[in-house]
Amino acid sequence: MSNEELYKRLRKDADTKKGPWKKQSCRSVKNPPKKRKSRVTTDKDDLEAAVKKEVMLLAKIMDIPLWKQQAGKVMLGAYHMQLAPAGAADLTGILPDGRRLEVELKRRDGKGVQSPDQIEWEKFINDNNGVYIIVKSGEEFRKKIEEFI
Repeated sequence: MSNEELYKRLRKDADTKKGPWKKQSCRSVKNPPKKRKSRVTTDKDDLEAAVKKEVMLLAKIMDIPLWKQQAGKVMLGAYHMQLAPAGAADLTGILPDGRRLEVELKRRDGKGVQSPDQIEWEKFINDNNGVYIIVKSGEEFRKKIEEFI
């Protein structure tokens, strides 16, 4: 069998959806897209992101440097890069007297709870003369932070 005959046979198999080049369509009538289960929606004001927005705005007004802190590991090419340790708070900053400030954000609806790593991190910060607070709203942040200023 010549190369040309072999190529024609392989092309014919591909066109008839046989062999190694079988065409697949995930959006065909035979294979319709999967329907997603409906999710329970949460009021956006109850989410941690809304609390973060309020806290960041209040910190700016109160002239307290505060920034988002990523925790865990990320893959960069073939290497792992360690970010903040597991359990580190969501926001970190510096109080006017120079102490470290860690702010753990939780949802307003009460569904957010501290993980064991976060409890360990809170103890570490407090033992080293830092300030670790857990807040569920901007108003709670303002009240707690006024104790330390």
